[in-house]
Amino acid sequence: MKRRIIQAFACAAIALIITATVAQAASPRGSRARPVPLHTAFVIPDSKGWKVRVNSSIPNATKLVLAENQFNDEPAAGRQFYMINVTATYAGSGRSAAFSGLTFSALGRSNVAYDSSDDCGVTPTEFDDFKKVFSGGSISGNVCFSVKKTDVPSLLLMVEPGFSFDDTLVFFKTR
Repeated sequence: MKRRIIQAFACAAIALIITATVAQAASPRGSRARPVPLHTAFVIPDSKGWKVRVNSSIPNATKLVLAENQFNDEPAAGRQFYMINVTATYAGSGRSAAFSGLTFSALGRSNVAYDSSDDCGVTPTEFDDFKKVFSGGSISGNVCFSVKKTDVPSLLLMVEPGFSFDDTLVFFKTR
């Protein structure tokens, strides 16, 4: 009897693993289930020619951010600064600024997005989203969010087209 229960439990566990694996494989690259890996450039749909790559991250950048500017505030209790280094390449026509083509935010297991209202203040080597970039050009820099410490292990970078009203989101691993 005990052996049958163990076998049934093992079969159920295997079925769950297979189901999760199949569901993940069926998800498109860039979805929350299959985020774009580090060091991989990915075209942001509807962004008029931008592609983004996450280069690296510093999950606890609090000391670096506080040292960058004397007027930066400490993160709230239970939070820390999470800095992500990105490169954005413009492949559209003419020129553009990342501000008009891209919006950066972050998401962890709390399922509440961190956006520009959760920024860190003055960030070391900050990503300049107002810089004009001509076709074929790239800009790199850090985006930073004040995040709940409990979200750190699961934090993904979310990128969507700037000024977009559709649900186009691309998720990137941050480590």
